[in-house]
Amino acid sequence: MPSSISAEFLPWDSRFFGFPVARIEARPADDEAVGEAISTLRSKGARLAYWQVDADDAVSNRAAGRNGGLLINMRAEFSCAVTVDASGPTGEMMGSAVAEGDRARLHELALQSGEQSRFRLDPAIPEERWASLYRLWMDESLAGAKADAVLVRRREGTIAGMITVSADASQGEIGLFGVAAEARGQGVGSALLADAMRWFAANGCTTARVATQGENRVARAVYERAGFGLQRLVNVFHFWI
Repeated sequence: MPSSISAEFLPWDSRFFGFPVARIEARPADDEAVGEAISTLRSKGARLAYWQVDADDAVSNRAAGRNGGLLINMRAEFSCAVTVDASGPTGEMMGSAVAEGDRARLHELALQSGEQSRFRLDPAIPEERWASLYRLWMDESLAGAKADAVLVRRREGTIAGMITVSADASQGEIGLFGVAAEARGQGVGSALLADAMRWFAANGCTTARVATQGENRVARAVYERAGFGLQRLVNVFHFWI
């Protein structure tokens, strides 16, 4: 591939879908570079490739479309400093030994968090396939493979919301985040974000980041109210090769 563009195969995605999946890394890139990248991936057996392009990068966005990229959605990336006191309560933490009723509820919330995801919006991915992906994501988060902790809040004994968190050195990251429809507007989401911040502080994180769908105005508003600032908007393209 030209030096301006590179790609890597994604083991988790490839295992889940059952065929090679790759991620393209390039900003900016013109038609020729993208075309050569797709050709190289095809020769290596890739069937699906993701590419995230800055929303204001006209050259790369145009090149993606001209080379068969399907614009799926927009990704909004947020971050903030972790400044809270780590000594407060951190909500209830769930693990792999979770009751089946709780697991079913967490699966439900995971699916809610993916309602506007690129996996659901891609017409080439069947409904059950994207749903299976989010259920597996939750199961692997509970097992510690896709997240370091799963925090929940309950209402009358039933899980009303959940958030998954991870720490990489001083960087904290939020993965899945969902609040049950009947519990929205009751402060559950704000409480979970506060729990996440306390977990980050307790685990040595000085900054936190999260990404959501750019079109999800409700989620964006929740993060902004919690002190997160928008860092980047990217268009997400899928290439079926």
